[in-house]
Amino acid sequence: ESDRAESCDYEIAGVGSGDMSHSWLINNTCAGNFSFNVYDTTYNELNDTVNFSITGSSESQDTAASAAYKNSPAGSENIAFISTSNDVRSNISIVSNSQEYYLEMNWTNTFIPGTVIDSVIFWTEHYEDSDIPSVTLKWFNGATYENVNCGGISNVQTEANQSCDISSQIANYTLANDISLRLIFVKATGPAIWAHVDYTHINISFSGAAACTVWGNSAPKINEISILNPINLLAGRTKTVYCNASVTDSEEDMISANATFYYYLNGSSDPDNNNEHYTNSSCTFSGATIKSVSCAFQTLYYANNGTWYCNITTNDGNLTDNNFNMTIISPLYAVNITPTLLDYGDVPLGANSANMTINVTNLGNMPINVSVWGYGGTNSNSSGGDLSFMCNQEGNITIGYERYTTNMSQIFTDKTSLTSGPALLPMTISKQTQPATQIINNTYWETQIDTTNNPKGTCNGTIIFTAEAS
Repeated sequence: ESDRAESCDYEIAGVGSGDMSHSWLINNTCAGNFSFNVYDTTYNELNDTVNFSITGSSESQDTAASAAYKNSPAGSENIAFISTSNDVRSNISIVSNSQEYYLEMNWTNTFIPGTVIDSVIFWTEHYEDSDIPSVTLKWFNGATYENVNCGGISNVQTEANQSCDISSQIANYTLANDISLRLIFVKATGPAIWAHVDYTHINISFSGAAACTVWGNSAPKINEISILNPINLLAGRTKTVYCNASVTDSEEDMISANATFYYYLNGSSDPDNNNEHYTNSSCTFSGATIKSVSCAFQTLYYANNGTWYCNITTNDGNLTDNNFNMTIISPLYAVNITPTLLDYGDVPLGANSANMTINVTNLGNMPINVSVWGYGGTNSNSSGGDLSFMCNQEGNITIGYERYTTNMSQIFTDKTSLTSGPALLPMTISKQTQPATQIINNTYWETQIDTTNNPKGTCNGTIIFTAEAS
């Protein structure tokens, strides 16, 4: 049995004797016993069968945890914190004396049925803030977490890569496909301190007939991921964020690539949400053995400010590889004002205008306060600094005669006078969290036509709204 059969004709040199040789390549052949036939195509004087066997060495598979939890602070942990050695760490607070604090890591579906386990090694990169806490490893045996006796895991104050052989615990296929480990931290005395875990993986070596599904093949390996850092979103609009990767595809058999872009408090597998999670299930790629992968995400203006991860997965139909990189989405403070023209209409001398509404909309990703100020005319460098209006025929209107409020029922005398310098409006506008549900606050404006300067004609002025951190 082979993937490719070949025939060859050789002429034996001289009379009655001679040597011949031939070699060929057979890809992705499983271990086993095989044979080939040698014969003389002309005289049939030689017709013999040669038997041979193929053996395979162990296949090694390095796997990050599929889920993680910790009990201080309690809750699910972002798996990206411990899947790569990149100084983005899971931090465990060790508070009370003689109490176990832990980082729990779970692995599922890590093993190919029909193969034989040769070894299972747990790897971690970590450090502690002092030499006080002990560091041990426990394995869940189906009923309880039991101690794993290995000297490879211990307290360190300088980050170190340590390992523990757990082969005796993971003895069969069923156990290998449901592994739960806990790094345990216990202090006997002293104040609260921290433990920091940068990386945890399990390396499983296995062999046997079923392992041939991966012999001679390798996953399309992601070499590096690049993404803009920081990312500055666009006020009230969508920004296309590109997450790109270089991939080594030795067999040129990659069939797909997908990616997720998500906020650091979420996981790669979480559902999409404009605030914190985006998915591209069909990234584009091109190239032969070295491929370029590009994954685009249409990111909304109210996506959360802070640390985000891009996680890319490649697939050749048999094996997958994944990797991630991090970036920062910057704070975006932005407002939209409607209408952009406030028309009080014709107002007689000495009279008050009607109440006019200006809507203030948060078009950023942060809660905001809003400041307002103004001047007469359209140029702040002109002589309109202490005016609310400049008139084209005669006179002007001083700045205190244009007023505003956030309470529609307030009368003119109770409203706040416009000023020539920024003044905070009495409002905080939350950031948008739902599609098509913008966060809008209203302000109400009124002017009184002061008789002092006898204003006449068409009068105009400018009002400035500024978004600020709340």
